[in-house]
Amino acid sequence: MKKRARLLIVNHIVQFSLQRKIGEHTYGGLHDMCFRGDLFGSDKAIPGDLVAVQSALVSKWYLGWLIETHRKENGYEHFSIESIEDEEICNWTNVSLIYYDRSQVKAHPKWRWTDAQHTFNDKWKTVCYKDRDAYIYLPIQAAFEGDSVVLGVRVRFGIDEARSTRAFDNWNKVTKAMMLEFYDASVEQLKQKKVV
Repeated sequence: MKKRARLLIVNHIVQFSLQRKIGEHTYGGLHDMCFRGDLFGSDKAIPGDLVAVQSALVSKWYLGWLIETHRKENGYEHFSIESIEDEEICNWTNVSLIYYDRSQVKAHPKWRWTDAQHTFNDKWKTVCYKDRDAYIYLPIQAAFEGDSVVLGVRVRFGIDEARSTRAFDNWNKVTKAMMLEFYDASVEQLKQKKVV
């Protein structure tokens, strides 16, 4: 399941993309945190986009991930969309799609994580903060690619490029001991670079 990812997506859209009224003035959200698209198809959603279905009945596909698009012989497009609610895929036709700003989707890889991946990332950070008091040397958000994961450590007050990373083949098999071993080695490596 991706319950936590769904909450992150909806929260982000509510916080940054919705129009608000402050006093007598309206505020339309931030330019790079909005949905895009047009009725004439010149600015189309592509596979991988976070999309909202338009001109359709209310359903759990109000927001979803565009899996693929096909053009049928009659000229209509057919869309396969994965719901952010429960990951069910549905095929749609005779609807239009608007897509969320791609730079924001790229900046939020957690939106595609499973709940188990969120739990793993929480564990990684908790291990560093609780067992090693990670104040100067901070754990970096995990980066998942299939079964593999890249963990990293950076310096809080140092050069942003000063990082230590390591790839693990299967994130499901990374233990607390492995995390601590990597964290300790990273701290030593960063100290030798004399970043702090």
